[in-house]
Amino acid sequence: MVRIAAVKEKSSKLETVKMIKSLRREKADLSDMIRTTEEDLRNEDVSFLKSYR
Repeated sequence: MVRIAAVKEKSSKLETVKMIKSLRREKADLSDMIRTTEEDLRNEDVSFLKSYR
């Protein structure tokens, strides 16, 4: 019984580690998307201002 509990605990810890890694990847992807969007918005502002003159 102790062995089964240890295996279950290890399995649970592995699932937690997988979830954390997945969340980190998603966070990095979102950060990249936000950064790209901000750059695009800045570039569009410059284009708008140049054409406004």
